[in-house]
Amino acid sequence: PPQRPTTRTDNLWKHTCFEVFIATGSHLPYREFNLSPSSEWAAYQFNSYRKSSGNLEVSTPPKITTSKTASLLELNAEIETGLSDSAPWRLAVSAVIEEKSGAKSYWALTHPQPKPDFHLPESFTLKLAGITQ
Repeated sequence: PPQRPTTRTDNLWKHTCFEVFIATGSHLPYREFNLSPSSEWAAYQFNSYRKSSGNLEVSTPPKITTSKTASLLELNAEIETGLSDSAPWRLAVSAVIEEKSGAKSYWALTHPQPKPDFHLPESFTLKLAGITQ
C-alpha cells in the first residue's frame, strides 16, 4: 500500500498487513496488533478466542518503518504493548500479503489447521521471557 499518515485504521488485514498476537503466561486474554507498510495500524484486546472487547488503547502509536526492493518487503515496528514483563510472553506472528494481481497469501510461524486462523491458541508458538518495555 502507498504511504499514509500514521493513524489507527480497521480492516488492515484485507490488504498487506503484518500482525502480532501477544498473550502473557499460559492463558488468555491476548492482544492483536496490525501493522501496515502504509504506516497505518490497529490494536485490539481479546478476552478469549476471537471474543474482542474492542480497541486496545495505547498512549503512543506504533513507530513503523519499511524498506523494500523488487523481491523484499521488510517492516520494523516499535509498539507499546501495555503488558507486564513479569510473565513470559507467547506470540503468534503472521502476515497477509496482497499481490499486485489482488491474490492474497497468508503467512505465519505455524498454521495449526488447514485454513489460516491466526487467533488459534496453538498459533502462539514464539515464547519470549525477560521482556523490557
